[in-house]
Amino acid sequence: MITRTLTALPDHDNAAKDLGVFNIAAALPVSIAPAIAPVILAMGAGSYGVLYAVAGLCAIIGAFAVLLVKRVR
Repeated sequence: MITRTLTALPDHDNAAKDLGVFNIAAALPVSIAPAIAPVILAMGAGSYGVLYAVAGLCAIIGAFAVLLVKRVR
């Protein structure tokens, strides 16, 4: 995966900065999900079905967001 990431970088002189942004994009959802899951469970009366539905909705939104990316420079 890192090889594909390195080939898609727009400027190899700033590779460290770009890889840092890539790392934040990969790590941020993993950090935020455990913090908001109890809130979603509380709003859904403890129903994991609601939690999974919200997670699925987030996945669908993320898939459509990727469609907005036109091309790699």
